[in-house]
Amino acid sequence: MSTNNKSPDTAQSKENEGPTTVTFVSGARFEVFNIKKHSDGISSWNRAGSAFVNKDGSINVYLDALPLDGKLHIRRPAIRGEAADPKRSESSN
Repeated sequence: MSTNNKSPDTAQSKENEGPTTVTFVSGARFEVFNIKKHSDGISSWNRAGSAFVNKDGSINVYLDALPLDGKLHIRRPAIRGEAADPKRSESSN
């Protein structure tokens, strides 16, 4: 995946099957999570660190924890009062 600020990346979204544009803007901050899926179908989101976009478009990831399964989920920070997991916010309404 390219991190060039001038040309946004395009990725396929599984939920709506349409393209999703991802732009890495210098100074942008992201949250890093490890998502653990349990046998009862419930997922728990554990905050694992933060990520920051540099001036050249590269990304630094700072981890506070290492996931046992080796998988990380990086997303934009949630707006205050909004759940980090989109499925949680839908089910609570």
